[in-house]
Amino acid sequence: MPDIELQHIVSCSSADKNNPAENLLKPDGSYKWKSTTAGEKSISCIIQLSKSSQIHSIDIGNEGSAFVEILVGKATATDDKDFEVLLVASSFMSPPESRNETNKTSVRMFGPDDLNKQTANQSWDRIKIVCSQPFSKLFQYGLSFIKFRSPPLKENEEPKVKKLGAFTINEDDDADDIHIGSIFANRLNKTLPLTPKAGAAIRLASKHPEDLIKTSLDEVGKKRPAESPPLTTPLAKTPKQENIKPKDDSDKEAQPVTLKRQSTSLSSVASSTSVSSSEKTTLKRTNTEPNKASSSKTFRKIMESVVFVLSGFENPGRGQLRDMALEMGAKYRPDWGKGCTHLVCAFPNTPKYQQVAGKGKIVTKAWIKDCYNQKKLLPWRGYRLGKAPSPPYKQR
Repeated sequence: MPDIELQHIVSCSSADKNNPAENLLKPDGSYKWKSTTAGEKSISCIIQLSKSSQIHSIDIGNEGSAFVEILVGKATATDDKDFEVLLVASSFMSPPESRNETNKTSVRMFGPDDLNKQTANQSWDRIKIVCSQPFSKLFQYGLSFIKFRSPPLKENEEPKVKKLGAFTINEDDDADDIHIGSIFANRLNKTLPLTPKAGAAIRLASKHPEDLIKTSLDEVGKKRPAESPPLTTPLAKTPKQENIKPKDDSDKEAQPVTLKRQSTSLSSVASSTSVSSSEKTTLKRTNTEPNKASSSKTFRKIMESVVFVLSGFENPGRGQLRDMALEMGAKYRPDWGKGCTHLVCAFPNTPKYQQVAGKGKIVTKAWIKDCYNQKKLLPWRGYRLGKAPSPPYKQR
């Protein structure tokens, strides 16, 4: 599901100087948006999207808010009444947690079943975030990050209409339709005509290389007895051809035309090296088969030294990441323990993130996907998540 780009902050009711609402536009999630002072009952922020989009899911990282509500609207709206509720006020902290200042950085992910379906089916270009903390007046509150995702793309859907610049071309099943490049190809065919006899032999050989070669050879031999030398005329022999012993005439009549006769009759239009080129082609095909087997074995050992744990992901995305890593030879553990090397985390400051900080390598999901696509183990530091201290040992 592609992320929806947040363009700019339209307005904000309250924001701390060191933690402004613009921090929500940053993708890494290491910065926060907080209220100006402690004790404010509610704060709100309106964000402009880069384009009008449908919202399929929402990921919210809390920063001391007890409730968070999401509304959507359009740039043409003139009043707050024009906003519609997409996600009803959802609880992030209970009253005891608010008074004790615990669980302030929880993360919740809301899917299509949690959103207002009637509102989610429409496209919007503005989002209004409302945070409230009625249970405590001792600390500032807000959000650490928020992400919106659009519906997944349909891979099997094929476009019915093609565009060529500013023109629209409708597809048709007629074989005589003009396609891109067809006029130029026909022009080349007219300006470069082949001789009737040689061209016919080439076309027949290209269409039916096995069935029609014998027919074309016999026809060319009958029509041009004086022009072309007899088939018994010796040509430049290869070492393999010199070792071939002659057979009786009866055997020659019963057997089909050999590759040697093919090169002789088509000597005017094709070089005698066609046989050697076909032999090279077959050799290349046979040699690539063991390479594929060895490459598949190597792919299954890319992450053989990796023992990973997942945090903050939901199915089906969680299962896809796990299967990709296991396919490359990694080992999966549900919880962090002895022997674990990597924590693949969706967001910073999750419980597992705080547990692994300084003990293991914390990376984003892009590390697994890039290793899978590039078929090699990439350095983890380029995919490091947050600012947690690194482990003391060196990573490949």
